[in-house]
Amino acid sequence: MARLHIKFHDPAEIFAAEALKRAYDSGTVSGIVAAKFAIGEEAHLDDNGDPAGGRFIHIAYDTERGRALRNRFWLGDRVPGTPEEIEALVPD
Repeated sequence: MARLHIKFHDPAEIFAAEALKRAYDSGTVSGIVAAKFAIGEEAHLDDNGDPAGGRFIHIAYDTERGRALRNRFWLGDRVPGTPEEIEALVPD
């Protein structure tokens, strides 16, 4: 197990406002959860005070059989270091 530091963000900080509005208005998207995170005892923060280490989005949308959820994770995002150092921190 590892300590996880998470900072949630308004989806409007990530997606273009007009595209986000179209997705909600058309029903393509029912809800979005977006966050940046760091793994470990001490969280490395970027210049904006966000944890640097990864980010994720969960996008919910309605279907005929209920609500579906799509998840995307970016591991190693904004981690300082060389590609080799980042690979050591976030292996496959």
